[in-house]
Amino acid sequence: MKNYLYILIVLLFMGCSYFPFGNNKSVSESIDEDINILQEEIDDDTNITQEEIDEDILPKSILDDAQAFYPMRETLDGIQTELDDLSARVIEYESKVSAPRVNTDLLKLIKVPQLTHEVTLKNGTIVRGSIFQENADRIILNTQIGQLTIDKGSIVSIEEIAKPEPNVEFEGDAVEKIFGNRRVYKGTVKNTGLRRADFTRIVYSLWGENTSLIAKDSSFVDGQINVFNSGIITDSGVNPGEYANFEVVVPITGTGTVEYITREINWEVAE
Repeated sequence: MKNYLYILIVLLFMGCSYFPFGNNKSVSESIDEDINILQEEIDDDTNITQEEIDEDILPKSILDDAQAFYPMRETLDGIQTELDDLSARVIEYESKVSAPRVNTDLLKLIKVPQLTHEVTLKNGTIVRGSIFQENADRIILNTQIGQLTIDKGSIVSIEEIAKPEPNVEFEGDAVEKIFGNRRVYKGTVKNTGLRRADFTRIVYSLWGENTSLIAKDSSFVDGQINVFNSGIITDSGVNPGEYANFEVVVPITGTGTVEYITREINWEVAE
């Protein structure tokens, strides 16, 4: 801008040579006015801020108008939701742990000894169990609550209990599922006897009017695995005090209406 001012002043002086000397005063005033105008323009230019200069010279960054790269608020809400869900799961897990359910698999792990002897003590107490070890002074008896050592001086009599036998019974009602061509029964049995029941089998019979048999079928229980001396392997044994599950599928081929159902348990005693 200052260069323009100098050039204009030079041109004005050069132009003065063409005017009559009588008009020197008016020409000088005109020059002063032009100089004042130019000075005002220079002053206006000097009032430009640094921000305006930066905008004209430096390109605008794409980050100036960019949104937040990471949605912090949404992320915090998501973390809070996950924490609430985790807390609910922990509460549910603790409630299950504090109230465990007893199932047949757990009951199978509990071993109940066979009771073969009945011991009567001098104080009138009767103890039943199986003699594990005996000497001149004492006997060790396996009972349902563990081993018990008894001095022979406190014993009145020792009698053998009748030969133990298995006794398998149903544990409540079975779950019945009815389909178009079959019926399925699922349940649990328990051996309340004093000996293992082998080849335990559940039999279901479906009866119609006038005691007419509509369908009948059976299935072995899911019990303990046993290997016999003959080489036979079975998983349908039920030890004393233990449980076993069963599932019997009874196909229905006739057209009669089932009026009532009977069920029974068969087993054998293998030597």
